[in-house]
Amino acid sequence: MNKKCFKCNTDNPLHAKYCRHCGKRFDDWPEIADFRLNAVCRVGDVVDFSWDVAYTDIVTLNGIVVTGKAHVPVTIKGDEDFILAARKGKNKTERTITVHPQKGSRPSPASSVSVLKRKKWTVLIGLLAMATLLVVLLNNNMIPSYFNISYSGWQNIKPIIILLCGAILAFSIGSIIFSKTNNIPK
Repeated sequence: MNKKCFKCNTDNPLHAKYCRHCGKRFDDWPEIADFRLNAVCRVGDVVDFSWDVAYTDIVTLNGIVVTGKAHVPVTIKGDEDFILAARKGKNKTERTITVHPQKGSRPSPASSVSVLKRKKWTVLIGLLAMATLLVVLLNNNMIPSYFNISYSGWQNIKPIIILLCGAILAFSIGSIIFSKTNNIPK
């Protein structure tokens, strides 16, 4: 990305202090290095506009002073132009982002993303329960010595651990089957 000289319109490297064509000093002009909206939005959404400015006295977004800030949240009301203006003395630079919100209804709170996250956690917890069951069943005689408990104490605790892990595993499998039969997206 280059910066243009505001006097002669020549492209210059971002780090240049003077224009390589006309010699104009860049700190005399406000600079907007970046102005962006990082979202696809619908009417009513609150989105974050962000920017990077230099050599400015006053920065405004649609006429509202935002000097000293690098981003602001804005509620989208419809098709609209958002103008970031940077001033230094009498000199002014502007950048515009035109927002065209998507049509249609807003996604429900239980969107496919949250369902996907829940399914991943369900699978992860199920795998953890299965691994615990395997460790308990395969290392039955070694576990009391690992945790420094008596063999009879271990025999009292072991059925509870097996029951809990089995219930968690059954719940995980049931949840996955339920989501598949009710067409919940992956």
